[in-house]
Amino acid sequence: MKELVWNLKDIFRDEHEFEESFEVVKQKVTHLKQYQESNWSATILWKLLEEYWDMKEKCNCILIYGSFGYYKDVQNPSMIEQKRRVEEFSSQIDCETDWIPKQIVEIGQDVITDWMLQLPKLEKYHLYFDNLFRMKNHLVKDPKTEHENQNRINQKITEYTNLIHHMEFPNIQVEGKEITLNTSNMNKYLNSRNRDVRKNAFLSINSSYHEKCQQYVEIMNEIYKKRIENAHLGNNTTVLESVLMKEKIDATVIENLIQTIQKSLPLLQKYMSLKMQYLEIEDPHLYDVGVPLDNKNQHKYSLEDAIFMIRQALKPVGQEYLQIVDRLLDGHIDATLDPKKHQSITFSWNSYSFLNYKESYVDVKNLIHELGHIVNYELSHQNQPYLYEDSTIFVGEIASISNEIFLNRYLYQNAKTKGEKIFYLSKEIENYVTSVFRQTMYTEFEMELYKMATTDSLTTTKVITLYSQLQQKYYGKDISYDEEAKYEWMRFGHLFRWAYYPYKYATGLMMAGILVNGILTGTISIKQYIHFLSSGSSKYSLDLLKDLNMDILDISVMEKGLQILKDDVEEFEKLVK
Repeated sequence: MKELVWNLKDIFRDEHEFEESFEVVKQKVTHLKQYQESNWSATILWKLLEEYWDMKEKCNCILIYGSFGYYKDVQNPSMIEQKRRVEEFSSQIDCETDWIPKQIVEIGQDVITDWMLQLPKLEKYHLYFDNLFRMKNHLVKDPKTEHENQNRINQKITEYTNLIHHMEFPNIQVEGKEITLNTSNMNKYLNSRNRDVRKNAFLSINSSYHEKCQQYVEIMNEIYKKRIENAHLGNNTTVLESVLMKEKIDATVIENLIQTIQKSLPLLQKYMSLKMQYLEIEDPHLYDVGVPLDNKNQHKYSLEDAIFMIRQALKPVGQEYLQIVDRLLDGHIDATLDPKKHQSITFSWNSYSFLNYKESYVDVKNLIHELGHIVNYELSHQNQPYLYEDSTIFVGEIASISNEIFLNRYLYQNAKTKGEKIFYLSKEIENYVTSVFRQTMYTEFEMELYKMATTDSLTTTKVITLYSQLQQKYYGKDISYDEEAKYEWMRFGHLFRWAYYPYKYATGLMMAGILVNGILTGTISIKQYIHFLSSGSSKYSLDLLKDLNMDILDISVMEKGLQILKDDVEEFEKLVK
């Protein structure tokens, strides 16, 4: 088959059209300004919004096209400059048109509601209006201070990134050779099949973080303090409230998640016990929990084989879905290896995906995961206006993670040996360990840190004590906890770079599990699922989930999200005993 490389002609036919588009967008922005001094009416508002979102779509095309060149050729100075240029242009256009939502808010919700009754086609913007007026109650009281705080947060995040990048670790011995550990190769040795290697890597890496702990805590303390202040400036009582408010997520979701996972910790600990027995480890330590059960399976999956497996795995979601997959495999995925490409990133943007396909199991999983994102986008693009065609992260992860579950189901059912069955089954279970249990642990950690930072300063003792308590609560009493284990949290960048991101991984996998079970048992129809994928962000996230019969404010629904894991652990126990 031909290589998987991008064909971006659906965005711009050539570089000439790309360059011309800058002027086209500028002219559209200039034309929009005529409305600024107009006497607005329902008709004028409709015309303004049609032109505004048309301009936004064209500006987004510039941003996408201009950025993609960089990922294809990361060392090329012209591509680096082009990416900077389109990002600045996009930011500039946002600034020049930010008067539009502000002026709509000034008109008032009652007037806008009357106009929608007068002019029914304005109803298209109902959710957009609802969001504007909902957010009005959280307008920042002191924009200057908020901006200064955000700049300081960005500075501290850069400081964190530089600190991580320049970490130095003691060398370790691997098969008689001295290996220098760094941030690029550490995961390889932390997950080594050789216990001495992973132990030495774990102790070496975390001892170095121990030495720098005070610096990391000081960075975290300032970031968290500034976020708390900004939350209060936006009329929010907590940082969590300010984060959830943006997607209209009820805090009950977080409460239900934590409560469900805490009740299910015996299931996690049972799996860990079975895994250690299978590995014949009598005194398990925390550095043992991540070792893969691959039985030295170094199987390679050619791209042709991967695409065949993906098509077979996705048969349960129907022919319409598979036809879109086939179409997107032609020019919408850039997976071919090239030394010029960005080597460590995998992403989807618009209906395009980027990865480096190296024929491993992880690469097959990444490919089907990213296909989930771009099929979701493509269906939304076909069925929604531009302003609603992007799904929220909270909902979008369901579309991608469910594909991973379908893949593992297919591979497990078609495994030829017991070793292969254990490999594929353990991969699915480990996904729950890392994406549900571990991410929920981070969410608990983050919540407690913000509570501490609200009333006092974070200190090294407070932070490592809290983290150690959570480790022991989650992994249980049968694991030995080395002193160095208390310091691993510093490596997890989302605790610094974003506020309350981890819970979305957990809810995404749990809801994907309900979805897959629903499709396979017929309680969720393919038609329902395609409708869900076609909805973009045309409803709030929790309302979209209700279209799949999921009300996750009901804790019993959240609990169903672990049914696949329960079945998998039961099956795993049969295989290894």
